[in-house]
Amino acid sequence: HGWYMNSEIGIYPILESYFGIYPWDLTVGKCSLNEMILSGEPSKYARFLNDFTEEEVSQLGIINLIKYAGRLGELKKS
Repeated sequence: HGWYMNSEIGIYPILESYFGIYPWDLTVGKCSLNEMILSGEPSKYARFLNDFTEEEVSQLGIINLIKYAGRLGELKKS
């Protein structure tokens, strides 16, 4: 756990998604948060991509990740 290429990796992004700071459904597949925490059940604090605006994800610094994943259309309309 730590920093890799100016990005935080490890448990902190998972916890931040668990508490609604980052979108819960940003990652997909076997390594997704749903698989890592609570056997697929999001926390009551979890927020999903459609709960965030483009401005919010820009401020969080994850807009390029969402663009790369082709998921901009899932964001909440401002």
